[in-house]
Amino acid sequence: MGAYSIVSRDIALGRHPGKVVGENLKVVLLTFPLGLLACLVVSDLLYGSDGLLVFGLIGVGYLLLSRTSLLLAAVQNTVQVKVPVIAVEAVVALSLLSLGGYGMAFGYSLFAWAVTYALIGVSGALVAGTVLRRSLGDIKAPFPSMGRISEGLVFSMGNSFQYLYLELDKILLFRYANSALTGVYAASTRIVTVALMPIGAVYSLFYPRFMQVGHDRAALSALLHRVVLIAAGYGLIMALCFIALSNFLPGLLGEGYARVRTFLLYLSGVVFLQVMQTPFADALTGRGHQAVRTLLQGSASVVALGAGLLFIPGDPTSGVIKTVFTVHGYLLLAYVLSYGLIMRRKKEQM
Repeated sequence: MGAYSIVSRDIALGRHPGKVVGENLKVVLLTFPLGLLACLVVSDLLYGSDGLLVFGLIGVGYLLLSRTSLLLAAVQNTVQVKVPVIAVEAVVALSLLSLGGYGMAFGYSLFAWAVTYALIGVSGALVAGTVLRRSLGDIKAPFPSMGRISEGLVFSMGNSFQYLYLELDKILLFRYANSALTGVYAASTRIVTVALMPIGAVYSLFYPRFMQVGHDRAALSALLHRVVLIAAGYGLIMALCFIALSNFLPGLLGEGYARVRTFLLYLSGVVFLQVMQTPFADALTGRGHQAVRTLLQGSASVVALGAGLLFIPGDPTSGVIKTVFTVHGYLLLAYVLSYGLIMRRKKEQM
């Protein structure tokens, strides 16, 4: 429901951090049953009723922990108060690692694992809530308005569309190619995900600034120019790293991963396109046009489906490359043009 984005924006615009967090905690609790219901429905459709209890327990742990972790991260990136996100995440990560290690060493049933996972998730959420309260003081807030709920839907729909267009290539590849090729491509895209993590952390620091200066045309343009330069430099470095990786990684992984060379070579361009998208997308949100950003993300999902069905069936290897280039090239162009048109229209109205 857009917790991270809305918390970052509202605090950056001067609202009391405790009230913002309190309001969003209520949104988390309000939408939790809906998320759990969705988890159970998908579980029933894919695996039948036998696994409902296990999936329900996993859903409880994951939904509560992930949502409260987002609130922690949003507060840390926006407020000067030091919120120990790393400490909370480290405790949870070590708990989950210990759970897996215990299972490998001594074994346990799937139900016992799910119960323990749920307990870790609930405990982590309670710890996160306690940390927020101790860091921000009073986090009481009125019940979220319908405006906040509808706004959260716009943000969450954008996130859903993003997951969709990022995963459709792999879904379609698995449909039209063998599992070995799909696995090699999935491994290659995981390297892309890792490569985007450092710049993603940088973007999270600039995100509140886009909210603060969104009303100021000159300040927004200056900030965007600065972030675009950082993005271009990072994207170029990552592209060169991918080209270098394509030359020796297949030999390191083994003969079965020979096609990694092809994927990594072309994904170097895709990484650059992805890195360049976020500054313009964040500028749209900062300007107050998150709905435009969500609409473009939705259209990118349609483009991903259409391009995948057009390119992948005939030649899966080159087809999936053409698909991701089409999707991310389209999205970058759409963000740049939308931002330019909005800024031009605002200038004419002045």
